[in-house]
Amino acid sequence: METPKKEPQVSVPPLQCTLTVERMHQGRPHSSTHRTIRLILGRNRFRDMILRMEGPKHSLQWPLDRFRLHTRFLKEGKATISLQDAHTNLMMSNAPPHQLLVFLKVLAGKKAVAAEGSEGGGKALTARQRLLSNRPAAFEEISPLTLKEYEGAKKREGRLPLKELNGQKQQQQPGASPLSSKRKMQDSLGRKSKVSRFFNPTLLTAEQRRVVQAVSSGQNVFFTGSAGTGKSFLLQHLVGSLPPESTFITASTGVAASHIGGCTLHAFAGVGTGEGSLEQCLRLASRKAVVQQWRQCQHLIIDEVSMVDGLFFEKLEAIARAVRKNNKPFGGIQLILCGDFLQLPPVTRRGERRVFCFQTSAWERCVTLTLELTDVKRQDDPEFIQILQAVRLGRCSEEAAERLQQTVDNCVERDGIKASRLCTHRDDVDHINTAHLNELSGKERVFVSVDSDVEQKGVLDANTPVGSHLVLKVGCQVMLTKNLEVGRGLVNGARGVVTAFTHGNTGNPMVRFLCGVTTEIKYEKWSVMMTAGYHVTRKQLPLQLAWAFSIHKSQGMTLDCAEMSFSRVFEAGQVYVALSRARNLQGLKVLDFNPSCVRAHPDVLKFYHNLRRAQHEYCHEG
Repeated sequence: METPKKEPQVSVPPLQCTLTVERMHQGRPHSSTHRTIRLILGRNRFRDMILRMEGPKHSLQWPLDRFRLHTRFLKEGKATISLQDAHTNLMMSNAPPHQLLVFLKVLAGKKAVAAEGSEGGGKALTARQRLLSNRPAAFEEISPLTLKEYEGAKKREGRLPLKELNGQKQQQQPGASPLSSKRKMQDSLGRKSKVSRFFNPTLLTAEQRRVVQAVSSGQNVFFTGSAGTGKSFLLQHLVGSLPPESTFITASTGVAASHIGGCTLHAFAGVGTGEGSLEQCLRLASRKAVVQQWRQCQHLIIDEVSMVDGLFFEKLEAIARAVRKNNKPFGGIQLILCGDFLQLPPVTRRGERRVFCFQTSAWERCVTLTLELTDVKRQDDPEFIQILQAVRLGRCSEEAAERLQQTVDNCVERDGIKASRLCTHRDDVDHINTAHLNELSGKERVFVSVDSDVEQKGVLDANTPVGSHLVLKVGCQVMLTKNLEVGRGLVNGARGVVTAFTHGNTGNPMVRFLCGVTTEIKYEKWSVMMTAGYHVTRKQLPLQLAWAFSIHKSQGMTLDCAEMSFSRVFEAGQVYVALSRARNLQGLKVLDFNPSCVRAHPDVLKFYHNLRRAQHEYCHEG
């Protein structure tokens, strides 16, 4: 009888990074740095864990017997393995954060499993047994952590082997071992979700995987899609899969940049407002600190590229080639662009010609692949999705108009939390919020931001979602402006009401959120990169008054309850952006809907028509 073949084990992917090896020799540290190397987890002939480094000049390896992991800067692509017996620190940097997370989880999990095995009676080989062994020399790449091993390791340590890289605030002490530190376990649903994220960390759709593959292959990619198709989720995944030191994260506006932990495109480019001539912008970009930034950049992410003026994009492409002394498209930088041209367009002055990025020769030279995401995740109501898709294209049937007009009778207030009104103009927002605040009785509490550079107040105001002064009272309608605990529903855009202040009404606000959580809101920090590459920071409560806010500021948010007024709509795409913030028709209240306010720009419609035709032909040929 033929012996069945064993299924091959899939090894853990090697980790690409920079490695600094620090050894103690005669009481003094000696270090060496190895760039562009691969780290591989494996086992030797005695089944001991081994870490192998493969580089262009050197190959080294270390036994992983007794070690500690230091993961405080994991999000920045940095971590350290301290080899206690060898008095050696292996300091990893410039590693793609998500790949580093998986690599260290496997390492920590395998260590925990090995420790459990030794306590269960497994005997380690003595030095003499190893010396006399006739086993052939071997190095076998380590297999991935199985679900059984992962759960066993978690149970043994009373926690997950490593903290999740999910945007939640971490409280690990510097140098603390992730295998020995303690934390409270979340509820069973949260635990299942974390396990599932580890073993299938991407949870990407087929469309999203195609984008990831294109970026991994080095192509210049523009991915687009209607609101709620997971563009932001995919962007965060891509950020975690690229080396931090050569990847720059930007967006067309300060608020959009703050959502993804980046800076504005103008700040990265170092060209001020970008309104000067090409020669003037090039002079600004030729300053030493700015040039260094341009040359360091290998991957440039631009979110909300649909709001970038096309003429400015063309200037940037010319500047990139000149400053980097590289005549390839965009100076050889890989572009990862994201946005929806059927949402808000570039801002132009009255009388100025509007030029979209896709209408420029620079776009034709640079963007080698355009992909559209079509799988809507935000809304689960087929009727509402159908209405939104039509409105996005500037269409509104009589049936759709009637259905939206009926929402005026919806009662979207719940548990004292009122619907936020989305307005087209900022002056309407300020008037509504001030009027409602003044109607509340009780004492005001003023929260003043702590800015690292008070002279940069204007920059911080424009580039963070919080102001320098926040006035609150008990009963205030507020909205969260930062992801705090995604698993509990404390996400950017979460709605709530202030119920009290701590420390006898002199402390921080207690906020009851629509998701059912009541919690104290404390100061958080935002960082803004300036033109020369240094950062300024603002500490402030991650809250804003939410009786009303602008449609422009709502882009990228998901709202549980929203009230809208379209009487002053002035821009194509505004109605679609506002409506698509809602999860369903039940959480939506439109005060004055008129089908005539639904508009889409004809040039953009033509762009998407050609895109879909090209994708259809590609799929048909495939």
